[in-house]
Amino acid sequence: MKSILLITFIFISNLSIGQTIEADFEAREKLPDWIGAEVVDSAKGQSYRIDEKINPFYLEADFNNEGMIDIAIFVRNNQTGKSGIIIKHREDKSTHILAAGQTFNKMTDLDWMDFWKLYREPYADKTTFTDDLDIEGSERIEINYIAIQVGQSEGSSNLIIWDGKQYSWIHTGE
Repeated sequence: MKSILLITFIFISNLSIGQTIEADFEAREKLPDWIGAEVVDSAKGQSYRIDEKINPFYLEADFNNEGMIDIAIFVRNNQTGKSGIIIKHREDKSTHILAAGQTFNKMTDLDWMDFWKLYREPYADKTTFTDDLDIEGSERIEINYIAIQVGQSEGSSNLIIWDGKQYSWIHTGE
């Protein structure tokens, strides 16, 4: 039943904080089996719910090149109403919250997004800016990890990529 919320808890995280995510039964059943009862977590006492605004609402790939499939889930923070992405690394069970009420690339909300997909190309054209933040041009950069391409259908897109320590934002459009 859609009206019944399934609440799952994560007890293992790098932050050692008990964390929660809510999902209706149908959304929960769409998640891959490997995630099990350990879905995603919330940091600093926050809780999240799966947001099916974006289709698909989760992506799977080895985002950090550790040899195991990780998961990125589009979520909404229950306290702030702000949306974002929670990425769970499978091998070390670390969790990375991108926006959804937390600051990521000077943003706390990714509600403007209407698409996301995996970016597997070996190169990307990173937008460069002047000191006044005007667009200066672009430079070709090598991509060593599978990235997440995010954007608006009628606008430019950007990349979210693991840099070896954390997730970074690469502006790729005008």
